[in-house]
Amino acid sequence: MKWMNFRIFLVLILVNFSLNITYSQGEANNWYFGSNAGISFNTSPPTVLNDGALSTNEGCSSISNANGELLFYTDGRTIWNTNHQIMNNADYFGGTGLNGDPSSTSSGLIVPHPTDEDLYFVFTVDEPHHENAFAFPNQGPANPDGSPRTTYIDTNQSIPQADDGFNNGFNYSVVDMSLNGGLGDVVPAQKNIELLTYDPNNSEDVKFKCSEKITAVRGENCNSIWVITHFKDTFYAFFIDDNGLNETPVTSQVGPFVSTDDYRRAAIGYLKASPNGDKLITANQTLDYDPVNDVDQGTGNVYLFDFDSNTGLVSNALELVNDVNAYSVEFSPEGTKAYASVTQSDVPTILQWDLEATDVPNSIFTFSGVSGAASGAIQLAPNGKIYRSMVGENFLSVINNPELPGNQANYSESLANGAISLGTQTNFGLPPFIQSLFADRIDIVGTDTQQLNLCDGEGFTLSYQDITNADYTWSVDGEVINGETDSTLNISQPPNVDLPYQETYTLDVDLNDGTCGRVGIANVTYFPLPETSFAQLTNCVEDIETNTAEFDLTEANDQIISDQANESDFEFTYYESISDAQNNINAIENPENFNNTETPQTLGVVVENIDSGCSSITELTLDIQDFNTEEFNLIRCDVNENGIQDFDLTSIQTQEDLIAEAFYLTENAALNGNNPITTPENFTNDNPFQQDVFFTIENGTPCKDLGILSLEVISLPDIENDETVFYCVEDFPNPITLTSGVSGNQLNSFEYTWIPSGETTSEIAINEPGIYEVGITSIETGCTNFKTIEVVSSGLADFNLNIDEFNRENNTVEVLVSDNSLGDYEYALDNPDGPYQDSNIFENVLPGIYDMFIRDKNGCGIRQKTFGVLGVMPFFTPNNDGINDVWGFKGTFNNKQALAFVYIFDRYGKLLKSFRGLDKFWDGFYNNKAMPSQDYWYKIVLEDGRKLNGHFTLKR
Repeated sequence: MKWMNFRIFLVLILVNFSLNITYSQGEANNWYFGSNAGISFNTSPPTVLNDGALSTNEGCSSISNANGELLFYTDGRTIWNTNHQIMNNADYFGGTGLNGDPSSTSSGLIVPHPTDEDLYFVFTVDEPHHENAFAFPNQGPANPDGSPRTTYIDTNQSIPQADDGFNNGFNYSVVDMSLNGGLGDVVPAQKNIELLTYDPNNSEDVKFKCSEKITAVRGENCNSIWVITHFKDTFYAFFIDDNGLNETPVTSQVGPFVSTDDYRRAAIGYLKASPNGDKLITANQTLDYDPVNDVDQGTGNVYLFDFDSNTGLVSNALELVNDVNAYSVEFSPEGTKAYASVTQSDVPTILQWDLEATDVPNSIFTFSGVSGAASGAIQLAPNGKIYRSMVGENFLSVINNPELPGNQANYSESLANGAISLGTQTNFGLPPFIQSLFADRIDIVGTDTQQLNLCDGEGFTLSYQDITNADYTWSVDGEVINGETDSTLNISQPPNVDLPYQETYTLDVDLNDGTCGRVGIANVTYFPLPETSFAQLTNCVEDIETNTAEFDLTEANDQIISDQANESDFEFTYYESISDAQNNINAIENPENFNNTETPQTLGVVVENIDSGCSSITELTLDIQDFNTEEFNLIRCDVNENGIQDFDLTSIQTQEDLIAEAFYLTENAALNGNNPITTPENFTNDNPFQQDVFFTIENGTPCKDLGILSLEVISLPDIENDETVFYCVEDFPNPITLTSGVSGNQLNSFEYTWIPSGETTSEIAINEPGIYEVGITSIETGCTNFKTIEVVSSGLADFNLNIDEFNRENNTVEVLVSDNSLGDYEYALDNPDGPYQDSNIFENVLPGIYDMFIRDKNGCGIRQKTFGVLGVMPFFTPNNDGINDVWGFKGTFNNKQALAFVYIFDRYGKLLKSFRGLDKFWDGFYNNKAMPSQDYWYKIVLEDGRKLNGHFTLKR
């Protein structure tokens, strides 16, 4: 076993001096990385550093003293001191550089000597380049057949810019800070000392020598450190204590085999120890790389191992994920969570595992909102957060609470939520440190996080267990607070500071029992209360009866925080009163759809800054803007005579020179724009005679005026019904008068138009039949009603009588009206006053003399004709009383049938009397002898040839 002894005179000092290293202060407070990027954790939030001289694609490391003062930093081949000057014995381009490579994942790692504050180990890992291996043992680059190349294929650079041409493996150098006037330099005799991390008897191993992985963690003894690297399937753990570095590593052959056939990309990936030293985690970029054709199958993985910080042994390999390009890994400060920065299907992402889970691999969580062109390094910081390099960007993203599960860990790329703007470009790498610098964190906040947000004027008590015999040292921003030696510390916002204001409080607990000390950190930010203003929302009334409207309360947000940066930085909670807001009760559940209950109405609003949690209360007044109404009319005449008409609502626009976008059945519908009438050009009122519809009118303000359109159906003039008038032709050319039917006291309320004559009087004189129409227009309403008068010719009847007679009692008289007669007639017998009948036939007419009356129903008068119905007397009484003294004919008129031949017989057929003519008679004598009372027979031969037979009675 070979031990490296430092300066002999230290032995005497170390006899009486032992550092109980807690790594609690500022050793990891200054980072330099990327393209001259840098940040300092001496302040909270971190301060951006722009003075760095380092420009690296990946590997880098930096170290500060316990007070957070920068000592030096490196890219693995050049070292810069605190003044950003290159150390004389560590100048790569000056020919004195170290054997690391900035293109190695972990090109360098700076480890303080456990017991000598002036000495620092700088461990370097070269990039095991396949083009150097092709040239072995000669200087690369070379082609796969060993033939030399002038440039490297992947960078198109030559020696020395890209590489020195050799795979130098794992080396260490020692920096003595007492050199160069306290600026430090590499000890010449202790520079680029190779540590064996491969099988020297394996011809392939000697071509590559190492992977790109390196980490360090405190040993079980607080004054010891393990430096760990990996090659192929073996871990190499090098022990450092007060005796120096033991160059013989503890080896552990465990985990997946990473073949050198897949180098150099299979060599890529970070190795990290958990801060408490019980776990290791590795990222293997790939297990299947073709260096000849530069093809990567993306078959990398992440493995978790147990580490024994007492023996340096690694065991219990556990695959967490595979088939990814894994680049960087990290633990949470307490080691309860593991993280990996990987690329899956060409998409970069961040993974988390719960190391306290029963099934750790299946506890995997994938963060959303992860952007970037590639997977960059993730690195635990002194403030307990994990930062991620955003490759090619100018900022670092952040995991704010890495001890919490899933989204509670709060990954963010927002500068307002902890991401850091650098002002220069990041690349792949971030500086690694001894992981123990971030260990033994105790909770002094009480929330299992190191972040404490306080509001303006708010105080807090930081605390830890009160342990007997323990010493408590409180510091703020690296300065010890004199007189504060208790386990608690009351903090409050310093006076006269601009908010937000940040401080970092540290509690160092020395248990005085030989064990490692404990450290608690509180990153305290005092945030201002949100600056708010009173706000007002004014809405147009939506419900006229209740004078209410629906408000989107969130529209007031920009008024409330009008002078502040971004509405999305705040959360707004609305209450129906200031009192409710102050007591945090009865929050309005749907602020986007809130209806006021009174006018005006004052609400309470709690405005909370999302990042700080600080809140203020302000007022929001809801007011209802009333509207003006304008009334309009559309009038239609009641042509349907039921009060229902069709209206073209849009005609009001032309009528009144306005614009109405839509029409509605109710006021509220118009004010809210709900359910417009679909066919306003053809709208039928459903309330007879009068109905209002509504529309809005632009007035140059957010609230439109309300147009009330009254639809009126005006009754037509009340006139007499159409009529038929008869003109008696006998009166021609004398005229008759046609009248409109309007009563005399209303004549002047109307205008009249006669068709077809065009006369405009209320009555006209005519003497011709025809159709006459009068339009009667109300002067008040303009509505016109029409009356039609049909003038029909009529007149007295021309007629004859057809008499069926000589039938005793069953004689019939038929009136035959001439076809030239124009009237409508009715008939009466023997009495001009009737009764009249419509039938022109009279039956059962007894013989006698009659008058036939024919009356024109249309009022043209009566025609009369006298006629006789002939018949023989059924008996006679020749007693000289002047009544029926002779027998003969009845109904003779105008000697009708004057040529009749009459024969009278007794019952034996004896001819008693004969005569000719209707005016003749028999007096009851035969040969001057009075004939006895009995029946006698007659025979009558009429002129028309008819023969009538019958009998009659002679009564004495």
